[in-house]
Amino acid sequence: MIESQSACTFSFDEPQKAAEEILGQLDLTALSGPAVGLMVCTPEFVRSGAVRAVCQALPFEVIGCTAEGIAFAGESQDRFPEGSLVLVLRVLTGRGCRFAPGVSDFLRPETETRIEELYSRLSPRLGVPADFLFVFQPHISEFAGDRTVVVLDRLSGGVPLFGAVVRDEASGGVPRTIIFNGEAYHDRMALLLISGMESRFDSESLTVSDIRARPIMVTASEDNKLIGVNNKNAASFMENIGVISSGKISVVSACPIMVDNHDGEGWKVCAIYRREEGGALRCGVTILPGAALRVGNFTQDEVLQSTRNFIGKIKKNTGVKNYFIISCFGRSVVLVDINKEAEMIAEELEETGYLFFHAAGEFCPVYDGNGRTVNRFFQYSIISAGY
Repeated sequence: MIESQSACTFSFDEPQKAAEEILGQLDLTALSGPAVGLMVCTPEFVRSGAVRAVCQALPFEVIGCTAEGIAFAGESQDRFPEGSLVLVLRVLTGRGCRFAPGVSDFLRPETETRIEELYSRLSPRLGVPADFLFVFQPHISEFAGDRTVVVLDRLSGGVPLFGAVVRDEASGGVPRTIIFNGEAYHDRMALLLISGMESRFDSESLTVSDIRARPIMVTASEDNKLIGVNNKNAASFMENIGVISSGKISVVSACPIMVDNHDGEGWKVCAIYRREEGGALRCGVTILPGAALRVGNFTQDEVLQSTRNFIGKIKKNTGVKNYFIISCFGRSVVLVDINKEAEMIAEELEETGYLFFHAAGEFCPVYDGNGRTVNRFFQYSIISAGY
């Protein structure tokens, strides 16, 4: 059974003080078995060296990422103001549990091969079959997150996969990064294999009913590259209907589209990442030729209602004391407030521990008709893993 401890520090410009504050909040003598740390912090902690100092002070390995909009409520911690410059560490431990964390080699250009190598290296370290995978993946515009799901499903046999794609825009001069044992990487994946962790997964997406436009047809595509729409150049078509501008496309403010590949998964929300030479568009999910598209704008009311729906789901869970909660940064762009969802969660989950942060894509299982988990990649969604 998984147990956890949590700690946080605001001392981003004092590395040694940050390490001392984290250690002062943890009871290392109470760890009931092997342990691993999951760290989320604002980028300033990487630049100052505080991440390295904290990790060097800990007797276990740590994976994580930088993020914004971090909010936290621990088992014995007071909530801090949302939007603070903060480093949060959640320590997982437990009798009979095993952990195998690691980081990949450079993901480009052979991303799939690098993921395979990482999993093959970690699986023998775990020594037993994994029952939970936690992933932090950098944003790679030419490798959609749903391809990561396919690769890890093939390697693990469909073990529940949870985690985030890390945004790649710089903050304070520091790019968003993947963290492993105090080192920061911009182009590697961090993966944690866990044995002995039972979780409850919940998610809430913005659905096709939220998009007010007629479907259009994909007439040419390759992986996550949208080439032709209604027999016209994809970029030109999207410009003509006002989905994108003629300038540079920002991942943060990218207009969402809906994609139905007619593969049984239904409509999926998708961001447009960038324009390529010739007018092709790199998108957040794989798009098959013949797929249907819908385009439009989400409203603040629609995002807030989906957040309420999500909170309603997790409040019905029984026996869950702690959550990892990840929300797509695009939702905060629509809300024009990076802290709004965190504030709603804090109001409703008064007796629950959680770690909340924003990402550029979300990995989370859903449940099929028989109650079995099926891994999915989401965008513009909010997800959770409870334990």
